[in-house]
Amino acid sequence: MEATRRFLGVATVLLLGVLWAAGITHGGQRGEERGPRTGCLFVQVCEFATNKPVAYANVFAIGRKTGGLSDTLGRCSVCMLAEGTVAIRTSAPGFYPRLDTVAVHRNRTDTLRVRLRRVRINAGETLLIAPRHGSNGRKP
Repeated sequence: MEATRRFLGVATVLLLGVLWAAGITHGGQRGEERGPRTGCLFVQVCEFATNKPVAYANVFAIGRKTGGLSDTLGRCSVCMLAEGTVAIRTSAPGFYPRLDTVAVHRNRTDTLRVRLRRVRINAGETLLIAPRHGSNGRKP
């Protein structure tokens, strides 16, 4: 009899502990989501004219201290973005930088396709700068 009462007391304490922990993880209300209010962004970077992937493009979330570098197929993931509107700056050598504004949703990965335009360089406008010699610009 004493053992049965002790068993029921321990079982009750364990059950209350489980219910208490479940109430904390679910916020005590049904339908309420808990956890960080962050989302991810999958970025596909390609060339505007040919739709070929742009490798090693820099993808940066302005004001968020996070970003990434695209792989050889032009793909990049930027995670831990706070929920809301985010400005994304994408740049690569030989291309004009681009600024896009996207909406980030909590616990979701959205896709952004960025098409970068190539920088055109005319050979007739090349400027050569020679190194300076000495402190006054004259050869010693």
